[in-house]
Amino acid sequence: MTPEQRRETEKQARETRLVDMAVARAPNLSAEIRKAAEANIDADIMAERAGGRTRPVSAGARSARITAEDQRLVDRVEALRRSVISGQEQNQIQAQRSARDQAAIQICTYRGQMLDAQVGASNRSILNLEGMIAGVRARDACLQVYQQTGIVPGL
Repeated sequence: MTPEQRRETEKQARETRLVDMAVARAPNLSAEIRKAAEANIDADIMAERAGGRTRPVSAGARSARITAEDQRLVDRVEALRRSVISGQEQNQIQAQRSARDQAAIQICTYRGQMLDAQVGASNRSILNLEGMIAGVRARDACLQVYQQTGIVPGL
């Protein structure tokens, strides 16, 4: 791994930690963002010096770079926090929808079985077949109404 790749990996690790703190609503997030900005800029300055690409950086220039990096991190962390929260909300919605769908399937299947039992109560095979068909149709109609409206009929 090159020194530049290592620096980028460290920056990403700091950002990930900050996003985790933001999602958890850590009270010291602002101070941690400032520390991460300082660490990022100091790493960049050291890399520039090691490469011989620049002369020494004044305290004012360093401070300005840290302020800009601080703002970049604030924006980035907030955007990533929103993305994480949105993903969590989508997962919750999907889980609720899945549970609701399973309940509807069970209710509709039960209704079909009840109709099948009522119609097919006779020992005659033709009535048993009609009861089974009626039960399947009732279940399918119930599920179709649920798919179209999101409501289980009769509840």
